[in-house]
Amino acid sequence: SDHGFHSDHLRPMVPAQTHEAQAALWHRHFGILLIKGPGIRRDERIYGATLLDIAPTLLTLLGLPVGQDMEGSPLLAAFECPPRVQSIPSWDACEGPAGMHPPDLRVDSAASAAAVQQLIDLGYLAPDPAGGTELAARAARETQFNLAAVHLHARRPGLAEPILRALHESHPQELRYAMALAHCLGELGQHREALRVLRGIENSAVGSHDLQSAIAQCELALDEREAALARLSRVEQTAPPSPHLYLVLGNLYRAQRLLEKAEAAYRRALALDEENEQAHYGLAVCLIPKARWQEVAEHALRAVSLVHGFPQAHYLLGAALDELQDTDRALTALRIAVSLAPNFPEAHDRIAAILLRRGDVAQAMRHQRMARGDFSSS
Repeated sequence: SDHGFHSDHLRPMVPAQTHEAQAALWHRHFGILLIKGPGIRRDERIYGATLLDIAPTLLTLLGLPVGQDMEGSPLLAAFECPPRVQSIPSWDACEGPAGMHPPDLRVDSAASAAAVQQLIDLGYLAPDPAGGTELAARAARETQFNLAAVHLHARRPGLAEPILRALHESHPQELRYAMALAHCLGELGQHREALRVLRGIENSAVGSHDLQSAIAQCELALDEREAALARLSRVEQTAPPSPHLYLVLGNLYRAQRLLEKAEAAYRRALALDEENEQAHYGLAVCLIPKARWQEVAEHALRAVSLVHGFPQAHYLLGAALDELQDTDRALTALRIAVSLAPNFPEAHDRIAAILLRRGDVAQAMRHQRMARGDFSSS
């Protein structure tokens, strides 16, 4: 399963604007990966896998090179003896059969009536009396929206932004497109523009708690904290319990150094959704002033087990393990943090401190230089 479906209290309580959005609300954020076969490690967990990693992993298992234009990477942690990964610029440039129909028999899958009907049967598209043309156009839009979602998940907001902007401009009243574009702009640091997009749809999405929460997040990013807190307080009084709402509240309280309130909000989020990596991270941060290092480590570990590409959580895990005097595992976590985010001064400083205690002066000085932004000798 690539995602599965929400159940129990995580089921959507408020209907979405469109049939497609309603289907997306039911999807779980995380799926399941199982690998079995010769040379595969037994009884181990693989962290950070995505659908984009499947094809490169299969190619590696077959002893074939991985295309440099592929977005994913081989899941080498699954191998008993990780092989040397070969690569080629692109499989598209290779001569020979590729399992495709001849050019004169190829059909645009988005425009194929059979493909559209399959999407209807699966519940991804609603039946449309207007016929196949509109359904094909809607399927094409969903393809673009899903591509943008992949870019955002892979932390490539620059690639997602033009796709989402085009979708929003062609369908300005579609809440999903506006929300996704605003989120993308926020990732790019364009919070004022994100707020403009959200307020542009506010009149046509009256009663949307998610929209009000997103506006509050923009206000928080723009340091309009009182307005954000007042808006979220109104949402909290009227909205059904939501992990997302409590996560936003926790982030706001944490930004205001109201750590007790933040901790309570994160715990409410986790009571509703134990797989919320951001809530685990936020809770870990709140527990640092109390020096509850074991709990900090546990929540940081849970966060990185859910989303491997989370350098701040790896750093928090490493710092907590260092405080617990588990320095070997601390170094592992901190090195993962700087591999994911090379310009991470706090992580480099913590690594340098551990290495100095061990007497490895040369490597400690190297990380001290990188903490100052000097990567010339790294």
